[in-house]
Amino acid sequence: MHCRASSVEAVELGEGVVVTHTVLRVPPPGLTPPVPIAIVEFEGGVRALGQLTEPLETGARVVPEWATLREAGGKVYEGFRFRPR
Repeated sequence: MHCRASSVEAVELGEGVVVTHTVLRVPPPGLTPPVPIAIVEFEGGVRALGQLTEPLETGARVVPEWATLREAGGKVYEGFRFRPR
């Protein structure tokens, strides 16, 4: 992974809260619709975008996991997946 930020800091993510969510009805190749996704806020104001393991509402408490999200075009795409607490 490449990042053009001048500085980055690793943070430990614990439990978070769904800030907003939607459902991808026409997702990128390698995913079967519908695909629920959300922006989740963690302690300290850190926010992350990722897939939900199931549709959830704003305010739901979730825990993150790093996972392979899809494979397409010979590439593997990894990112956050959030599951209910």
